[in-house]
Amino acid sequence: MEEAHAAGYVSHLPHFNSVLNVFDREETTPILRGMIETSPLPLRSVETTFAVDSTGFATIKYASWFVAKHNAVGRYAKRVKAHFVTGVRTNRRSPSGRVANYG
Repeated sequence: MEEAHAAGYVSHLPHFNSVLNVFDREETTPILRGMIETSPLPLRSVETTFAVDSTGFATIKYASWFVAKHNAVGRYAKRVKAHFVTGVRTNRRSPSGRVANYG
């Protein structure tokens, strides 16, 4: 971004958290959902067989508790699980819209 600014392509440098802050806004959700729903449409006529997979992502939020038996504090990263649908012909992935929070 700094190179684009120095070359005159960008009039001012945004704060480094600007992109991440957009994801915290409620009005961003329908826009992202629309992008997810429309992005696989060009492959509608090509793909007829699909595979489903899931994956987990660790977040930067942690939960902790006291373990009386060991007189210690336990801690784990909260996780998010997402399901994906994959076209077996093109191997293009599209989120199915199912995301679950664990922890």
